[in-house]
Amino acid sequence: MSESLDKMSPGLRKRVLAAMARDNAAKAGPKKPPEAPPADWQGEPRRISITLPWPPSANHYWGKAVTDGHLSVYLGRQGKVYRREVKECFRLMDKPVFSEPARLRVEILAFPPDRRTRDLDNLPKALFDAITHARVWDEDRQVGDFRVIRQARKCPYGELLVTIEEIPDVDGQRSLL
Repeated sequence: MSESLDKMSPGLRKRVLAAMARDNAAKAGPKKPPEAPPADWQGEPRRISITLPWPPSANHYWGKAVTDGHLSVYLGRQGKVYRREVKECFRLMDKPVFSEPARLRVEILAFPPDRRTRDLDNLPKALFDAITHARVWDEDRQVGDFRVIRQARKCPYGELLVTIEEIPDVDGQRSLL
């Protein structure tokens, strides 16, 4: 893991180490070895929380070019960097994968990097794309419920505390799409 951290930019390394420290503090206590659930398991839905870096704006995440009179939209440089950062954060945290047909609820606590006004509805676009690319879930269409909450506390680089959990069915079973 230290080799992976050495390859990161200083800013990302600092954010990842801080997020790991917060996650480890939250998990304090005796660790039990993971047990595989039985094939017919329909118990508590899975839930994870992770701290991720603030995404670039949609205008910087996606690039645009006109070729032969046609507009092309592609993943921009900042979008590629953000995807790599999110993928690395999930890899370091060793988080589970939510495979279809699981329906998911996502809560995003947004800690902006500065006092500029921002539209919160743009946050999930880049974030969900990066999470899909990190293969935490199969498709972002699995998200059946999401909420973005702006927090007053400012972070130097900005960060998102993202909680992902399965949505149980009405009768307490895992939900199908």
